[in-house]
Parts: sequence; C-alpha cells; structure tokens
Amino acid sequence: MNSIVLTAWLGLLLPLPQSADSVLPSGTIPVGALLSGWSLLTEQEMIAESSTLGHRKVRLLEPLSISGGGEVLIIGLLRSEGIELKPIHPRLVIGPHWATTDPTSNPPLARFVVRVVRLEHVNPEPICELLRIEANKREHRLGPLDRPSRFVPDPRTGS
Repeated sequence: MNSIVLTAWLGLLLPLPQSADSVLPSGTIPVGALLSGWSLLTEQEMIAESSTLGHRKVRLLEPLSISGGGEVLIIGLLRSEGIELKPIHPRLVIGPHWATTDPTSNPPLARFVVRVVRLEHVNPEPICELLRIEANKREHRLGPLDRPSRFVPDPRTGS
C-alpha cells in the first residue's frame, strides 16, 4: 500500500506541461517532460524510439518557459542529452516526429492496411468504352511521325 501511495505522490510531482504557457522547474527532470512540452508547443505528435526514452534525466539550470521560441531551446536540450527529433515523413517538416538516440537511424516505415474485396461479376462494357475513348484521344494527339505507316524499308539498302 505504501508503494502505491509513494508512486502516486511522485507521479503528481512530475512537471508535465499542460499548456503553452507552462513553466518547467529548474533541477533534474525526466526527458519525457521536455518531449511532451515540445509536442504541446509545436502541436505535433511525437513517437518515442523506446518506452524508456522518457525516463532519462536532464538537468535544467533555471526554469524553462514553454512559449513561442522555446522549441529551439527544447531541441537543444534534447540534443545535449543525445536525443534527436526526426520527422517521420522526410519531406514534411510539420507532422509526426520520431525521438531517437541514434542520429543515423531512420524512422519506422508506415504500414499500409490492404483490404481485399471479393467481386462476383464485373460488367466489362463500361470499362472497355472508357479505354476506347482514351485511345482515341491519344491517337489524335500523335504527331505525324508517330503515326504508324505502311512503309517497309528495302532490306538491301535500309531505305
């Protein structure tokens, strides 16, 4: 019973930011508080490399205000502890980020869900008609040298 009360008491003492105006206290705090502050400030989802990544400790010399521009300080503090934040989609800066301790690793790939739908009967006529219309459009766009001809070169001269 004492361990449950102690765990609940310590859990309530954790300085998890609740809004963009929150202030993280000075001292030693878990990295998870910085990660949740960054996620709250940038309004982007953060996925950790492992479940124990947030348990690492970081030392703040003075209270850190989570407000506009604080994201740069948070990223600097995370990098000083050896934690990198990488976008999951390399071409998108805004979107979910991956927190990792290995700067050379790549974020996990997305897993697509494929659903198979069984078809009893498909009427081929509408599809064939669409293909005929598309073939006619492309045939009209052909240049004069792209059109098929009946010219057969002379096998002796090649002309």
